[in-house]
Amino acid sequence: MKHFFSRIIPIFIATLFLFACNKNDNPFGSAKEGGLTEVKSPLVNYYLGITPQVLKAKLLVYQGSVKSTKIEIYKQYFTNDTALTHDPTKNTVISTNSALLKSIDITNQSETHLLDYTFSLSDLVSGLTLAGSPMPTSDATLKVGSYWTLTYKVTNGNGVSQLLNTTTVGIATRFAGTYKVKNQEYYRIGVFRPDVPWPTTYNIKSLDETTYRIIDYAGPFGPPSYPGNQVDFSISTSGVITYVSGQSFNGQPMITCASPLLTNVKCGAAATNTAVADFVNGKDYIIMGVGYNTAGSGPREWYVELEKVP
Repeated sequence: MKHFFSRIIPIFIATLFLFACNKNDNPFGSAKEGGLTEVKSPLVNYYLGITPQVLKAKLLVYQGSVKSTKIEIYKQYFTNDTALTHDPTKNTVISTNSALLKSIDITNQSETHLLDYTFSLSDLVSGLTLAGSPMPTSDATLKVGSYWTLTYKVTNGNGVSQLLNTTTVGIATRFAGTYKVKNQEYYRIGVFRPDVPWPTTYNIKSLDETTYRIIDYAGPFGPPSYPGNQVDFSISTSGVITYVSGQSFNGQPMITCASPLLTNVKCGAAATNTAVADFVNGKDYIIMGVGYNTAGSGPREWYVELEKVP
């Protein structure tokens, strides 16, 4: 079955509208009454060529007078692999059928508790058909940027409901993952602004073999006040970071170390825009310096050091 981006976007907007209208991820429960389940792992990375891999995701379960008794997790795979879509522009996305990944009985009656579950590549591909054939049991032909979407159906005392939030299992390369924001600096029109809050973590996903995306954030700017931000960048084999041209942050054009407007953050090959892989402990390190310029006002610049969460 083929899905075109033009068809996906209205569905995405509709989903956002539903989410905005309902604070609870589960419309049949609440944190106070129970019956509420929250997705705590919005992104899980599957790294090509590393076998075997045991993947883990987390849910937060609230129990009360309303009890959740079962969670069913469904999987569906999406790809724009040109070998399958025959679309060299990569604008066409095809998907598999949806199938059950696993069913979990909830026996813990604690008021609030984390529920971890694990799965493997074999679990993800079993029962899925892609372009008329069963999905391969090896990752040799899977493409970076493809992904599974995991959806959740929860049974509780009020009935069965599907959670609005999902988990994306992205096919990724080395530097994709969750990163701690270790050190950061932000300058607004040349003035250092330590009062501006930063997120504690970034989620970074792979777009292809060398290109990555920081999801939801550009420096300190992210949801809910600054929705729609993202930073796309490439990492060379020597660890040099370059930014995809034509980007804008907060609706304003990007500036990099190549611009004379970026004057306050650290620049230079030894100081910033580098990535270092840690093959011993898995704590890869990314250092970035970038910003944007507001016409008639001035530049916004930031420097950030990121450490991967193993």
